[in-house]
Amino acid sequence: YLNLCREHPPNSVQWVNYPNESGKPYDITLDIDGETHFIEVKASKAMDKQFFEVSHNEWLMAWREGMRYHIYRVFGAGQQDLTIVEVQDPWSA
Repeated sequence: YLNLCREHPPNSVQWVNYPNESGKPYDITLDIDGETHFIEVKASKAMDKQFFEVSHNEWLMAWREGMRYHIYRVFGAGQQDLTIVEVQDPWSA
């Protein structure tokens, strides 16, 4: 979330799961040129954990939204040297 706020105007980024889980198939919305993008964050403390779960609702959202749905895979969550990998349109990837 903080990385997105540094890269985009703060009013264009909304953390929908803060302070509580919303149950939506995404964690963050990002408005780019009037178009809403949906971001699901998958984080682990480990730097080498290759697998993560994607729920049925997250896959449906990815299929429905296409290029507007992103998964941000965070390795080393909570550490200084974390790595973020973005997968845009995971349904088609």
